[in-house]
Amino acid sequence: MSKKPTTLSPRAAKTIKQVCRLKTDNFDAGGYWILHGTTNICFAQQKNGERATQAFTIPRKTFDRMVDWYHREQKLRGNQ
Repeated sequence: MSKKPTTLSPRAAKTIKQVCRLKTDNFDAGGYWILHGTTNICFAQQKNGERATQAFTIPRKTFDRMVDWYHREQKLRGNQ
């Protein structure tokens, strides 16, 4: 019998059940939040317990591509 996994990254959580099992499914970076869903990611600016002052939602696959680009090393331009 296989043992249930005890860790999972938010990126790997593809179903509602997996998202709900995460220790935290949202992330607060000092008043800016990433709200994690199975198909979309929402970015919001808000204080804890208050309404968002601004927010936008993008498809999760688009967010994943952005994160991949951000972490990928690139060749530098020119000789500086």
